[in-house]
Amino acid sequence: MTINQVNRYNSFEDVNNLEEAKINNLLENGDGPEKVWAIWSLALKKWKSSASKLQSLPDGEPSSGVRRNLIVVLAGMQQSDVLYSLAKHDPDVSVRADALKYLIRISDPNDEPFSEFLYKRLINDSENVIKITILKEAPEELLTLSFNDIITFIEPSDPALQMVSLEQLDKRALLDDENAPAIAKLLLQAHDASILEKIMFILINGGRSELILDAGMLQEDKTNFDLLSYLAKQEIKFSWSSLQKFIGPEYNHNSHMIIDFIQNPTEPGAFLWLSTRYAQMLELESWENDFFEIQKAFLETLSGIDKPDHMIPALNSNLQIIHKYMKVELHDMQCWAKDEWMYEFDNEEDYEEAILSNKANIEAIKNWLK
Repeated sequence: MTINQVNRYNSFEDVNNLEEAKINNLLENGDGPEKVWAIWSLALKKWKSSASKLQSLPDGEPSSGVRRNLIVVLAGMQQSDVLYSLAKHDPDVSVRADALKYLIRISDPNDEPFSEFLYKRLINDSENVIKITILKEAPEELLTLSFNDIITFIEPSDPALQMVSLEQLDKRALLDDENAPAIAKLLLQAHDASILEKIMFILINGGRSELILDAGMLQEDKTNFDLLSYLAKQEIKFSWSSLQKFIGPEYNHNSHMIIDFIQNPTEPGAFLWLSTRYAQMLELESWENDFFEIQKAFLETLSGIDKPDHMIPALNSNLQIIHKYMKVELHDMQCWAKDEWMYEFDNEEDYEEAILSNKANIEAIKNWLK
């Protein structure tokens, strides 16, 4: 046996090798580690006979760490009454939380009084760690929760409580058409990136991506960028009927994002928008972030759809502008000296291919204008 200079035991092995009377003495007079080792030694040696001794220990034990270790042992002994008392009355919130955790683990899911007790603690307890413990540990059959129960914990508060509440909302499949807008409102209130992403995940998983789109398009700040960028990263696409409401001067700050979300650019409205935006950029010589995306989408769509029997004037006007610009661009390219095209292209073959591509695009637009 190893004893240090103040006559303390230095390991569980030292305590476990003691006589039972000395171990019992450590339960009352030892320091924190010695009491924990004594608890485990008694539990392992005399599982049944030590229960009564361990039951009475929490009442006079000042160390919350010792009481938390005792909870694990008492739970293994199915001593729910002691755990119940600790969960209700212990002055240390971490002890109360641990007692609840292990009570939930050993309780019958059909225990209605305990279920009612948990629900009241969840709703009324002022400590977030208690709410988090109950939400994380209590299975659905033991604790029934409604959307209205959970939403109160998701609204701006402790990020840890928000996250576990969102996880429960998703796990319990509580999102529906009626309450989804309430979750979407939280998109503009969330200050934690992980919370924001979790809300978006739940909305997308629940088939309500449009709520994220609406929230993102209607804002002009970093949150807006985060929302729309997340949708783009997830490659979420929308019908033109969902996107067209965001066409207009009041949404110019987000217009460059629309191209990322077009599900079917061959829809007449989508193609008109592509041609309009491309023509405007050409006229204004505005090479914005989405210019090349718009150009590529327009040209690819043009080559993949048939000319309509009746072309609306706006589309005709756009095509004339684009046709005029592309002819000028082709002429300029053909007039480039070698050092000029070498600046744009890796080799002469690429340069010649670009000229042929431009000619083909000009011819395609010309056929639409006939």
